[in-house]
Amino acid sequence: MEFQYKAKDEAGRTVTGVMEADDEDSLANQLDLQNLFLVEAGPATKKTTTGARGRIRARDLLNFTLDLSTILSAGIPITDGLQDLADASEHSKLQYVIEDVLVSINAGSSLSAAFERHPKVFDSLYTSIVRAGETSGNLDRVLGDLAVFLEWKADLRRDVVQATIYPAMVLTAIFGLAILLATVVFPQFATVLNQSKGPIPLPTKILFALSTYFRLYWWVLLAGIITAVVGFWMWIRTPGGRAKFDAFKLKVPVVGMLTRDIALSRFCHFFQILFSAGVDISQTLTIVEAVVGNAVLAEATRLVRNEVRAGNSLSAALSATGRFPPMVIRVFHIGESSGQLSTSLDKACRYYDKGIPTTIKRVFAIMEPVLYIFLALIVLTVALAIYMPLYQMMGAIGKRG
Repeated sequence: MEFQYKAKDEAGRTVTGVMEADDEDSLANQLDLQNLFLVEAGPATKKTTTGARGRIRARDLLNFTLDLSTILSAGIPITDGLQDLADASEHSKLQYVIEDVLVSINAGSSLSAAFERHPKVFDSLYTSIVRAGETSGNLDRVLGDLAVFLEWKADLRRDVVQATIYPAMVLTAIFGLAILLATVVFPQFATVLNQSKGPIPLPTKILFALSTYFRLYWWVLLAGIITAVVGFWMWIRTPGGRAKFDAFKLKVPVVGMLTRDIALSRFCHFFQILFSAGVDISQTLTIVEAVVGNAVLAEATRLVRNEVRAGNSLSAALSATGRFPPMVIRVFHIGESSGQLSTSLDKACRYYDKGIPTTIKRVFAIMEPVLYIFLALIVLTVALAIYMPLYQMMGAIGKRG
C-alpha cells in the first residue's frame, strides 16, 4: 500500500512524501536506506497520491528552474537545494512535486528520471534537456539556458495575449450587435413593414430571412459550429492534417512570417541549449525535430539530420532544405567555421527574441482596420436594409398625397 510519511534527514530537516511499502516497518527500512528517520506515517489519501490541488503555471516552472540553476551553480547539493525549494514554496502543487522528486532522488533516481514521474509539469523536452545536462556535467548551465527559453516563451505568450485583447473586444461587439439585430431590431421592423403592406426590397427580405432562421434554428447553427470546430481539431491532430495546416500557416501573408519566425526561434533556442550541454549534433536535431512546433520545419530538420549523418556540414544541410532563411544559414556557417557555434546561436536567439514582439504588433495592427471595415460593412448593410423600405414607404405616402 502507499504511505504518506514525514521523516527527518541527517541534518534534522523534515522530509515528506509518498512511498509504496508493505507496512510501516518496511517503510521505515526503505527510508533508512536513504538516511532518513521515519517520524510518522499513514495511508496515503487520494489527494496525496495524485498531488496537491492547483495548476503549476509557466511562471512557476520558470522560477523553479531559475532557482534550481542558481542553487547548483553555488555548489549546494541537489538534495539540500530541492528541500530548501520545497520548504520555501508557497504553491502546494509545486511543493508536492518537488518533495516527490526529492524522494525519488534519495531512492537513487536521477533528476531527469524523477522529473519524468510528473509529465504534466515537466514535458519530454524539459526532461530531455535535463538528462543532457546530467550526462555532460553541465546541469547548472543547462538549467540556466532552459530558464532563459522558458522566460522567452512566457513573454511571448504575454505579448500575444495583450495584442489580442482589443481585437477580441471588437469581435465580441460585432457578435453582440449581430445577435441584437437578429433577435430584437429586425423582428420589430418586419412587423411594421408587414402591417404597411408595401413592397419589401430584396436586401431587406434577405436580412429578415436570416434573422428568422437565426431565431428559430440557432441551435442548428450552434451545432454546426461545434461540429466544424471538433472536426477541424481532430483533423489537425492527424500527421497529414497537421502537416497541411502548418504548411498553410506559413503561406498566409504576415501571419506566415510570424509563424516561421517563432518556429525558427524555437529551433535556435533548443539547438543552442542542447549543443551547449554537450549533446551530439545528430541527437540534438532528433530532439529539435520533435519540439520545433511546425510540421514543415520538423520535416526540414529531419532532412538536415540525414544530411549531417551523411557527412555534410550543418550550414550546407540547412541550405539544401530551402526552408531556412539566409540569416540562420549564415549563423551556422560562421559558428562552424569559427568553432563558436553556441555563441553564434545565442546571437540568433537574441535576434528573434527582439524581432518577434514587433512582428506580433504588426500582425494585430493590420487586423484592426480589417475589423473596422467589417464592422462598417455590417452597419452599412443594416442601414440600407432599413432605409430602402422606409424610402419606398415615404414615396408611396407622397404619391397618395
